[in-house]
Amino acid sequence: MDSWQGRHIEQVISNWGAPGSMLQLEDGKKVYSWVSNWGSAYLMSTCRQSFTTSSTGIIQNWRYTGCPHWQSISMDKIKQP
Repeated sequence: MDSWQGRHIEQVISNWGAPGSMLQLEDGKKVYSWVSNWGSAYLMSTCRQSFTTSSTGIIQNWRYTGCPHWQSISMDKIKQP
């Protein structure tokens, strides 16, 4: 997800499809989230991947929780100025 930092959110949308949700923040930033479920018939988990953008749509940071592809269950990564 590091490779998306500094890019416009439209690039993510054109690759991943429409987000499941978008939240407008008071400062003009937006948070876009994609949610998917994974697991077996006995145990399902939810993976949420989110990007926070500037008011102009540039990705500033990202977060994921519950995703099977990474060792950490929850992680925040913030691009430093």
